Amino acid sequence: MIAGNLPKDFDMTTMKNLQISLTHVTHEDRKILMDWNEHDRGPNQPMQSTRYRSGAHVSTEPFNYPDERPTRIHSMIEAGLSDDFVNLLQAAHERGAQVLTLDDCGLIDPTLPTFARTTGERMMPLNVQLGRNDPIREPVDMLDISTAHVTSDDNDVLSAVNNMDEVGSEIPVQVESYEWGYYVHSSAADLVHGRETDEKVIEHLTGFGLSEDFARVLILARNERIPMVRFDADADTDDRLPTHDWQTGESYAPGDHEGTPLPPPAPASTAVRPAI
Repeated sequence: MIAGNLPKDFDMTTMKNLQISLTHVTHEDRKILMDWNEHDRGPNQPMQSTRYRSGAHVSTEPFNYPDERPTRIHSMIEAGLSDDFVNLLQAAHERGAQVLTLDDCGLIDPTLPTFARTTGERMMPLNVQLGRNDPIREPVDMLDISTAHVTSDDNDVLSAVNNMDEVGSEIPVQVESYEWGYYVHSSAADLVHGRETDEKVIEHLTGFGLSEDFARVLILARNERIPMVRFDADADTDDRLPTHDWQTGESYAPGDHEGTPLPPPAPASTAVRPAI
């Protein structure tokens, strides 16, 4: 739907994401975070947490409003989270991150305590253990964009990929869903064979039932060295991207949200939809 490449001066809406190792939280913290994702966010869940195969994305939103912090911190402790987890989330917020990603393969921050995987023993920060002064892990950009920029068919495919039990899906898209959208890793735009041309990425992803517009958002993130995209129902739309009305199925040209719908794209003859 997007003709050619996006303009070089494309003004992206980004947020900051601190990505570190899951060993920075206790076994009990991990269990709580994993359990929360099994249901919609309830009154006993003090912040948004999204589970995926190797970790969780946690919003730092409880620290956005200083007057509410004592109450929100109390809610986290009441929910069973440790003081170390609260301090970790606050540290992520103070570094400017809107999202804290805790991953089995994440890097260890040398300024933060860790917990032994087998015994759960609390370990002092590496800088303290080794008498070093290595720098903190800094947050990285994450593209924050409206779900209106992908189609309802994209939503169906992403939901199916996210719900697959088998890790070895042929679709090269790592997806983590939450109540209002998806986290998608832009490495999908590199495919499984290494860095590909934009045209090859589009051809490959549309072959699995994903739209060209979805593919181009990932390409945009990849080309700007942004490792993750958050498609969110409350995120802003960008007038330089097409939008899609999931209720009517209509698509609109960039900046023309209420004008004449675009003609539907030709169906891909090789489209393969994953089993749900």
